[in-house]
Amino acid sequence: METNLKRRHMETKKSRKADLRNKSFLFLQIGMVAALTIVLAAFQWSTHDKMNLISLGTIIEADYDPELIPITRTEIERPKPQPQTVVQTFELVEDVVEVPDVEIQSTEGSEQAAVTIIPMVDEKPVADDTEEFIIVEEMPVFPGGDKALMETIYKNIVYPELAKEHGIDGKVYVGFIVTRTGKVDKVKIVRGVDPVLDKEAMRAISMLPDWIPGKQRGKAVNVAFTVPISFKLN
Repeated sequence: METNLKRRHMETKKSRKADLRNKSFLFLQIGMVAALTIVLAAFQWSTHDKMNLISLGTIIEADYDPELIPITRTEIERPKPQPQTVVQTFELVEDVVEVPDVEIQSTEGSEQAAVTIIPMVDEKPVADDTEEFIIVEEMPVFPGGDKALMETIYKNIVYPELAKEHGIDGKVYVGFIVTRTGKVDKVKIVRGVDPVLDKEAMRAISMLPDWIPGKQRGKAVNVAFTVPISFKLN
């Protein structure tokens, strides 16, 4: 009987060992399957991200095809230089006699016109008494000075009605000579705007009274002036 018990005990141990071996093998298989699954999943995830990155780069590069995109060059057209109008005036030197500006307003009817008188002296060297000087040792002087000159021009100027009706304005350059005797002579248009305004500017200068003549080396001489007269409509 004791022998039978030992035999059964031995058989039970063998049976348990066999079961443990079978279960160990099963667990090993399950572990391997789980590990492979995790590895495959990680590999697929990594590969998917890399493929996405690669595909993004490929798309960007694939969209650019030098043969499909025409290359054009747009040349910027440079503005052509405008022709310059050369106006001949007296040659200026450093010593220029400046007269303050004067503003003249004409109020005829319901319209108003403003005329700005800006006397200016141009200078031109000349050799003898029969010709015209531009700058001399003693410049001609208008009776009463520059202020009186401006007031006189103010009184003489009348804005032409025809010019006001047609909206004509601008700056007229009037040249004239103060002779050795102080007379205003050789009144002319150096640069005009319109015949109507040019005529009025010449008329106003021609009406100026006698000046104190200019002198060079103590001798009375002819002196040339240029006066810009601005006609402005309000």
